[in-house]
Amino acid sequence: MARKKKVSAKKTKKEKEPVMWELFFDSLILNADFPVMTINGSGKIVFINKRYADFLGYSLRGVKGKNWINSIVPEARRREVRKIYNSIKNDGKCCYRFDLPVLTKKGNRKYVCWTVVPLLGKDRSLSMFVGLNIKEPIGIGIERSAKIKTIPIDKSRTVHSRIIEMFFSATQITEPDTAEHALRVTSLAVALARRLKMSKERINRLKTAALLHDLGKLAIDEKILYKKGKLKEFEYEAVKKHSNHGAQMIYPVYFLRDIIPIMKSHHEYYDGTGYPDGLKGDGIPLESRILSIADIYEALTADRPYRMAYDKKRALSILKKEKGHKLDPELTDIFIRMVEDERFKEGGFE
Repeated sequence: MARKKKVSAKKTKKEKEPVMWELFFDSLILNADFPVMTINGSGKIVFINKRYADFLGYSLRGVKGKNWINSIVPEARRREVRKIYNSIKNDGKCCYRFDLPVLTKKGNRKYVCWTVVPLLGKDRSLSMFVGLNIKEPIGIGIERSAKIKTIPIDKSRTVHSRIIEMFFSATQITEPDTAEHALRVTSLAVALARRLKMSKERINRLKTAALLHDLGKLAIDEKILYKKGKLKEFEYEAVKKHSNHGAQMIYPVYFLRDIIPIMKSHHEYYDGTGYPDGLKGDGIPLESRILSIADIYEALTADRPYRMAYDKKRALSILKKEKGHKLDPELTDIFIRMVEDERFKEGGFE
């Protein structure tokens, strides 16, 4: 009997891990400020948020597990919608927009612009994030066919921004201190990137990574995060997992995957003693090295549960000591000169 229990316990532990991320994503979109639905690769509804429920008069219990096309799309339009759905499944690397009527619980039609974002799991399973935009239809009339409009990820700024905002809002609601820290780190990191004359594309990528770099702390016990005093070894090991947790949280969103290396590596040290992968020197992404400097400086100049904020002079002195150890020496020198400039403010130069 004891042997059977041990096997069962292992199985339970394995099953719980993916569920944790599913619950996180559901809670993330639950309070989004626009109607959202997620569907799995079989076309069945997995989740709808409050705005969707209010808009169409449905409840999660009332539609969960049902085929979204048969339940929400008027019968006369289902064939063309299935073609669109199959097209999205076969590609899976773009955003898609199309106008299409939806059915309310009472059977009434409402015209909306659908925005569909494929979500690809590590097991290659496909699900979809569907946002309904009821304010900006793209002009397909009631009697015309629903024509799909493919939007490359880098051109779909509205969808991109909304999903990033949802991830960031999760930290604002759950960990407001972490969110404030992320905003200040972003400001400092972007200022340094501009000083380095990085391209607009790379600065935008850095900005997104900086906003979300501590997202994984949502998976860390608050008692550890807000502990006053030195962490025990097992507590510090738990905190060190936050960079990997954050990467797991955003992995399903295809167009955010390019920031995963930046997020994962913001605690890698220049001398190779950091985590999670022990990267060293130029082996650490440039954006991560920038983020690391901004992250440490902001942490030093902000109040913490275990100490008061340091003034600028002391914080910069500590940065100088970390050159070649935690921090890239050349980038640190540039950052220090930037912060010491009288014209510099946290958001940039006056």
